[in-house]
Amino acid sequence: MAAKKKKQVVEEVSPIMLAKLKDLRKAVGLRKFLSSDDRSYTQWKNEAENLVIRIFGESSNQYDQFHDIVYWYEDKKPSKPTQSDNAAYYRMLENGYSKEQIERMSDAEWNKLLKEKGILKQLEKEQKEAANAYVERLEHHTSQFKEKMRDAFTAWINEIELFIPVSETPTRGGSSSGTRIKNIQNQKVAVSVLVNIDQTIQTIIEQIKADEPDETRVKEAEENLSVLKEEVKKENPQWSTIKKVLEWALNFGRDVFIQILPILLEKYGK
Repeated sequence: MAAKKKKQVVEEVSPIMLAKLKDLRKAVGLRKFLSSDDRSYTQWKNEAENLVIRIFGESSNQYDQFHDIVYWYEDKKPSKPTQSDNAAYYRMLENGYSKEQIERMSDAEWNKLLKEKGILKQLEKEQKEAANAYVERLEHHTSQFKEKMRDAFTAWINEIELFIPVSETPTRGGSSSGTRIKNIQNQKVAVSVLVNIDQTIQTIIEQIKADEPDETRVKEAEENLSVLKEEVKKENPQWSTIKKVLEWALNFGRDVFIQILPILLEKYGK
């Protein structure tokens, strides 16, 4: 019997659940935690896991991917540095003292020699360096985890937006909660309305900044949208340049792609 294909995505995702998925993508970049032992990480993971199960199901590929990234983060955490109890003993051997000499020393003589030889100071320095290196490894490990998880969330959000019609995303305080345009399912672009290119693109950029925690992706968006803005203002815009921006927008997210369409329709629809 052929293996049952895993469910990829639920048939319906409410706007609230989609907004929560976006919030969790943003939260993984903003939440302050340095390792999988931190309480802030545990809280975020529980929230994210519950939502992934609610949207995709516990038997889905999406949940497996989420679990794999979490397992990698928790299982591959860098080891804490250890200071050997015999470190000073071996340093004394390196300084020319025999085992017999060391064994005959009193505690007072031992401590005095360690201080005189600078061994204690050197060990403290090495321990501090090891501790700093450990923190750097933790930071790098956590940054990798956040990047992996943001990429996964972005892929899931794009999948939902491309294949599942969502009538309207919720708003907070009367403003958009992200880069989605309301009523995507039934949205029609009014070509007859004059589009202020500068203002429109600046609005898109501000929405991306509000929704996207990854500064690299924000910078990438600013660069591409600036290219689009300058190109469409030209008397004879180069379609090859505009096409590259459109391809970027599709990969970045459907919301951005939809929002730049009125600009092109205004330019070429006259």
